[in-house]
Amino acid sequence: MDEQANSGASDAGDAPGIFVGGNAYGHVVCGDHNIVFNADGGSIVNVATPRPEVVRRERIRLQPRRQNAPLGRDEDLAALRKAVRSSDIVQLYGPSGVGTSTLLRQFAGAEPAVGAGVVYLDARGREVTDLAQEIFEACYRSDVPYAPAANELRRLMVGVDVTVCLDNADLTGEHIQALADYAPAASFVLASHERTLQGLDGTAIAVDGLCESAAMALLSRELPELQDDERAAASKLWSATGGRPLLLLRAAAFARNSGSASHLPRPGDVPDLVPLLLDQCGTTAEAVLKLLATLDATLTPADIGALTGADKALCEELARLGLLIADERGYRCAADAVAAVSNKWNKPFPIDRVCGHYIDWTARPTTEPEQVAARSAALEQAVELAHAAGHDALAVRLARAAAPKLAASRHTDAWARMLGLGWQAAHSAGDKRAEAYFLHEEGVRSLVRGRYVVGALLLAEAIHLWRKLQDAHSVGAAQHANQLLPNMATSPIPAHGAPLTPASHMANLAPVHHTAVIVTPPPLPPTPVPPSTTPSLPHSAVPGTGARSPGAGSNAPGASGKAGGAAGKAATSAPHAATPVVSSAATSTASSAAGAAAGSAAVAKFIAIAAVLIGVVFGPKILDAITKELNQPSPNDLSGVWVTPAGTVKITSQGSGSYGLDECGTTLTFSGGAGTFEGTVPIHNLSEGSCGSRIGTARLTITISSDGRSATVEEGTPILDGGSLSRASCSVCGSWTRPS
Repeated sequence: MDEQANSGASDAGDAPGIFVGGNAYGHVVCGDHNIVFNADGGSIVNVATPRPEVVRRERIRLQPRRQNAPLGRDEDLAALRKAVRSSDIVQLYGPSGVGTSTLLRQFAGAEPAVGAGVVYLDARGREVTDLAQEIFEACYRSDVPYAPAANELRRLMVGVDVTVCLDNADLTGEHIQALADYAPAASFVLASHERTLQGLDGTAIAVDGLCESAAMALLSRELPELQDDERAAASKLWSATGGRPLLLLRAAAFARNSGSASHLPRPGDVPDLVPLLLDQCGTTAEAVLKLLATLDATLTPADIGALTGADKALCEELARLGLLIADERGYRCAADAVAAVSNKWNKPFPIDRVCGHYIDWTARPTTEPEQVAARSAALEQAVELAHAAGHDALAVRLARAAAPKLAASRHTDAWARMLGLGWQAAHSAGDKRAEAYFLHEEGVRSLVRGRYVVGALLLAEAIHLWRKLQDAHSVGAAQHANQLLPNMATSPIPAHGAPLTPASHMANLAPVHHTAVIVTPPPLPPTPVPPSTTPSLPHSAVPGTGARSPGAGSNAPGASGKAGGAAGKAATSAPHAATPVVSSAATSTASSAAGAAAGSAAVAKFIAIAAVLIGVVFGPKILDAITKELNQPSPNDLSGVWVTPAGTVKITSQGSGSYGLDECGTTLTFSGGAGTFEGTVPIHNLSEGSCGSRIGTARLTITISSDGRSATVEEGTPILDGGSLSRASCSVCGSWTRPS
């Protein structure tokens, strides 16, 4: 790449964009508001200057480091290039150690197969919005680091024809679609362990082990002394490993360390290769493996050296043994080696040493925000493990050192997780000043994302604590943030059915390995409603004439022929784009409406609980605005109960502008903003029951009115997995309304 791309992340939804000026303790501009960081007290929010201008890069090349051409992958590489020319989304998938990453890196390191450039990223531990921001920054430059809002990002990426290669991209199909929607002109190539493209337009390519000749070439390269009479044993070893390169490399390493190629492990020893190799490790190698297995994250050679005394040469040797995996950022423990390391050396690496190292390193003025963001997974795990081990003071210190620099890096999701982890440790330690700080920062973050109710509640609690601490400066900073609240009329509201408290919100931000016990007000019991007589699955295919359900939208085009190609069967009618989660066997209309009643009761109870606190801090005007927001539907919020032509549906918020519908044991996801939401839904064959086999997919578009109380639902042309349909129909398409 001809220029250095910034690293960062944006929040989803219609929140204002973010750009950062200065260092981690400087300024972050979010849309029309400027955040002035204060690493000791809470940050200050003011009116900001306009958003910066961005310029598309003339040459987009963000490629992996060079590597030797993989053995035996010419046909796989040719198949991948062909797939990319014909599909916008291509997924390479296979078990750990089979070589999906190697194949992807080889593809990404060459000239792009299509488009104007290539962007290679490691998606391990990253969220969709983080990845979307990094793709944007690889394609654009600006005078200051800048993270646009979701809609602005999509607008800027229209027409940017690049090939995006994502390694370690174990994303769900919904997440893949959401990411692709951020860059509509881009081609995506993903390497993952499982096939998750079902229901999406794209090509999935299974990556198998090496053929026997390629496996023999790999063993001969690693063991030049391999003799012809030893090839029979090598052939049996190839069969036992399934041709997976990582296992073959471990077998060769075991023989090499044993002194001769004749010491190749027997086929039955393949499952025990990792423990056998661990037996050959020295003291320093043991420390490196324990460190990386404890954190289960990528660490740089500098961090590994500072904590264990190991040099890069030792890390390279452990990678050659197949115990470590090398990537662009450093080294991590191989997935199947983590448990073996823990079993052999049952004492984890001392977490206090890890925290001490990162507290010192993160707080240095020379440590850049982007460097902190690159280590966010390791930092989060260190804070979480320190808290779990009872070292809450260390956890708080590390979280407070890392949080402002994560914010300055524009990795706002990583920033949120660190704030949640820091708050948990501070709460456990009884550190009220730290609690106030983390609540204050998450309140500011929520406000600039447009989540005004959450921001108001968190800032109110922070002000309450700041006043107890007699910190007038921080009290003033939090009170000054209420300048954002008068614009709350169009903000997203909390998900129905979940009482909101500062504690519950902060706990939900953090990873769930060591979740603190949070006491929240209990929801009120649901109000019973009479059962509905509407059809069970309005979007499933049904045998017969294909007559449309009463009140449904217009018929979608269908192909002639017999459903699924089965001779003698009646034609099927497939309301392909109907929204899942409608009054099905799994989710009845009664339970949906009852859940809605419980949600309304919970929101009402939240208002009662928070009224005194928010009213004292922000005054009656702000409390009235919050109450109005909670009771007024928003065109930017799809969640809640809807009455459709075929019955009642309940849609739940999944956060970050994503919404879910449950149908036939599957959650179907819709995403979008500015009143328009889209999702891919399955077509079911109703002749096999209400949750019959999936025979295709279609795209559903939901457009909400400006007052948020009604919606128009339209279906796209169905895409069949096989066979054809005589007719297709959508029983929930047409007009939706929210009950008053």
